Amino acid sequence: MREKKKEEEERLRKVKEENEKLKKELEDKNNRSNETREGDDYLELINNIDNYLYKYDDLIRKVNNEICDSEKEIENLKNLIKNDNAGIAASSTFVLFTLGFSGFGIDHCLESKKKHNNQLEQEKNRLNSLKAAKSEYESKKSEYERKKYELEEKHKKLFEEKFQNFMKKN
Repeated sequence: MREKKKEEEERLRKVKEENEKLKKELEDKNNRSNETREGDDYLELINNIDNYLYKYDDLIRKVNNEICDSEKEIENLKNLIKNDNAGIAASSTFVLFTLGFSGFGIDHCLESKKKHNNQLEQEKNRLNSLKAAKSEYESKKSEYERKKYELEEKHKKLFEEKFQNFMKKN
């Protein structure tokens, strides 16, 4: 379980690094777009943004799948804890009626419940991390959507100005 958590943390760290790199690239391109960019430059920038949007959609889809898996694991662990509680109750009853037997059944169930409770807490933490990552991806995606809209509007205004200037000249 700890290896799985470490792998998940490492994967999230790599994704965040990639996101930062992509964000910096886009910001650099946006800064360059403050100068008048036309034709292929504009299309390249829009295509890059669309690629980032696609990547975020993919990341969000993957995280949603992991969230679903985590929620299922949490339900499984809760069921195991219920079974542990039932075992504790049954063992307690057995020990009460048969004085002289050890509480081995109870000890086993208590250890199992403790283990499952620890796993449950780890899985809840993992789920919270996944939900935070999803929120971050959705936020970044919205940011790129906004930038795309702003670029499209800017390009539209530039095109309209050029058209008006062309009409004035002719």
